Amino acid sequence: MMKQWLKICSATVAAVLACGLLAACAEEGGDGGDDPAKTYYTVTYDANGGTMSADTSVKVEAGKSVTLPEAVKDDADLTGWYNGTTLVGAAGDSYTPTASVTLTAQWVDVQPPAFTYQQVQVLTRTPDDEVIDAVEKALTITDNEPVAQCTVTVTAPPDIAQVAGNVMV
Repeated sequence: MMKQWLKICSATVAAVLACGLLAACAEEGGDGGDDPAKTYYTVTYDANGGTMSADTSVKVEAGKSVTLPEAVKDDADLTGWYNGTTLVGAAGDSYTPTASVTLTAQWVDVQPPAFTYQQVQVLTRTPDDEVIDAVEKALTITDNEPVAQCTVTVTAPPDIAQVAGNVMV
């Protein structure tokens, strides 16, 4: 009779502990506050070479929004958070996902270009295309931007056609 009573007590204690554990998990929301009756999306942030102080992913309930995080990158400014090629917002903006998504930071280079040059001697009466070729050979620009976004302006004195000398770029 004593053994049977011990078995009953042990089973009762185990059942109470299990119920208490399940109740505690339910109060905490299981894994991160998820309610199984609601839909949640995961928003993952790819800093794309930059850094963030915020979490790299967050769970958000369907219909609710998140605030897009700040991110930093040396010699670059954050232009916004993108889903593929579509801008979804800038840092600090609200964003309401419609599915789990990875948002990627896009940057614009703000580092000044590095350049070197050599003096180019141009004689009066040198055709313009030869001057342009000489300047292009003498000038080297290093920048992270596409060439189409780089502009080089060469300014010569107004009397350059009348005076022999060097053109400084």
